[in-house]
Amino acid sequence: QIVDDFLDVSIIESGKFELKLSECYVKDALIAAIDLNSYLINKKELEIQQEFCEKEPLLKIDRPKLEQAFANILSNAIESCENGTLIKVRTTCTKKEITISIIDRGSGISTEELQLLFEPYLSNKKNRNQRNAGLGLLITRKVVEAHNGKLLIASQVGSGTTVSLTLPRD
Repeated sequence: QIVDDFLDVSIIESGKFELKLSECYVKDALIAAIDLNSYLINKKELEIQQEFCEKEPLLKIDRPKLEQAFANILSNAIESCENGTLIKVRTTCTKKEITISIIDRGSGISTEELQLLFEPYLSNKKNRNQRNAGLGLLITRKVVEAHNGKLLIASQVGSGTTVSLTLPRD
């Protein structure tokens, strides 16, 4: 995964980052991201609460890249949570956009660390035994921005983190 992250950042920095758009449901990409993280979810006995828009529209998205972005965010949420914790994965739809929120009750992120989250090669991971290049959120932000979307992170130490991605419907 680390090698893939380095390659992705190289492509992004070279300006050759291209989306391969097709009509898809965001929900399907979220479910795939949950499946990608199923081993860690089961190992930590986490509960994933899924709440999706009733009438989700098809969006023109690069599904594999958004799956990667969702998987990065979900992986961070899983790592920050104690065993048996609840993580919410939710979509809300308006006429103009879809917002995807991943909400954890993990350790949270300090204000100082929040300012550094998108810096390449920096990681705020508590488990230093785990190999991490600190590129996941940088890649995620670039993927969301390439879809003309926005990425917002709200967090409080000891209370958890909410990561919200907003994608336009057109």
